[in-house]
Amino acid sequence: MAEILIVDDNETTVEVLKKIIQKMGHNVSSALTLKKGLYLSTIKEFDVVMLDVRLPDGNGIASLAEFQNAPSTPEVIIMTGYGDADGAELAIRSGAWDYIEKPASLPMMTLPIIRAIQYRETKKQKSNLKSLKREGIVGRSPQLDACLDFVAKASASDANVLIRGESGTGKELIARAIHENSARAHKNLVVADCASLPVTMLEGVLFGDARNTFSMDDKARIGLFQQADRGTILLKDIEEMSLAIQKSLLRVLEEHHVRPLGSRQDIKTDFRLIVSTKRGLEELTNEGLFRADLFGKLQSLALEIPPLRERREDILEIALYHSTKICKRYGMGVKGFGPDFVDVLMAYNWPGNIRELIHSLETAHSTALDTSTLFAQHLPLYMRVSVKRSLIKSDDPASLPLMEQEENFPSYKEVRTGAIEKAERQYVINLLSFSGNSIKKACEVSGMSRPRLYELMKKHRIDRHNIIDEIP
Repeated sequence: MAEILIVDDNETTVEVLKKIIQKMGHNVSSALTLKKGLYLSTIKEFDVVMLDVRLPDGNGIASLAEFQNAPSTPEVIIMTGYGDADGAELAIRSGAWDYIEKPASLPMMTLPIIRAIQYRETKKQKSNLKSLKREGIVGRSPQLDACLDFVAKASASDANVLIRGESGTGKELIARAIHENSARAHKNLVVADCASLPVTMLEGVLFGDARNTFSMDDKARIGLFQQADRGTILLKDIEEMSLAIQKSLLRVLEEHHVRPLGSRQDIKTDFRLIVSTKRGLEELTNEGLFRADLFGKLQSLALEIPPLRERREDILEIALYHSTKICKRYGMGVKGFGPDFVDVLMAYNWPGNIRELIHSLETAHSTALDTSTLFAQHLPLYMRVSVKRSLIKSDDPASLPLMEQEENFPSYKEVRTGAIEKAERQYVINLLSFSGNSIKKACEVSGMSRPRLYELMKKHRIDRHNIIDEIP
């Protein structure tokens, strides 16, 4: 029996849904406003939240993360009578379980609930298994949790895996985690970068070269697919592979045999294939630049890794993790983060994702030398300039020219509330940074009680797992 919360301002819809869900054998609670729904989610554990988009006091999709971060981390199903493709994409990308347009048929309404409950039961069973090996994969955001769920699923099979993501998002880390958690972990993970090898060499590197065409000696080259026998091979930037080599790769995938250049014999190899790409293979396929039959073979299991800007709650934890590694590598004492340093990390858009974050930390540590605290001044100049420009070009409704606002000119209350919310959140972040993430010290400095500080942290979704609670 599951616990389900309905958040919808239409009383008729609520009553109909209640009867349907109760007939399914589950308990139901309801709220007609966003505020009450959020309150109920903090005092009671729910498995599923049925969340309307347009509510009297806010937007359901905008509050999706708050429901997901409730103590029971429920699955959220978005419901709306004003459905659109952009809204559906935003909801799914934000971690919603499903997106339902009202009115919906009985199967359309009940099937997502059944599947969401089944999914939660599966997750509970998985929690009894040994912890996932996730070396270098840092963060606690819902988006990253979804990636780790995928790693667990992919590790349990030998199916081909396709990993999509912008440059620097950690595609190779995810591939390594899949390998390290699989039954092939005791064998090689072989990595080939299709973008860094000349087209003329790539075929021999992958499949072997009996003549060793590109070397002065006559010793045969063993291809990477042979080296990955009983292990895993990762092909990075698969989109850079020529159509001719794509054809050879398709044959290798179908037969699990490779034929080295200059040889007449096939060699059997038992490999597991993972590929990564920065580009949409669907578009390349439509343009005739990627084979459709190969694309079909590659996407048995597919994952899209979100960019760092879409999981900002992970930024500080990633920075702390890599800062500690840098300090250890160079024999430095562990450095603290100044409030303005944290401000820039959180405000910057990170087009280069985690790779850019690591490089910026390397720069900061090199610049800071023996200084025990990192400040914004230690970060690359281009980052600080970018953040300052974005603040000046703020899209705050109150700062927009009158012509751009048209009829949507904000009320004084909206502007005032928004400014207070922003300042309040930044104050708590700065306070915790200044206090070394100690709740005790933060309360002493600010004059706030522990319950009040915890309330603000929860309200602004500030990760309490990084906090050291020094209870005397």
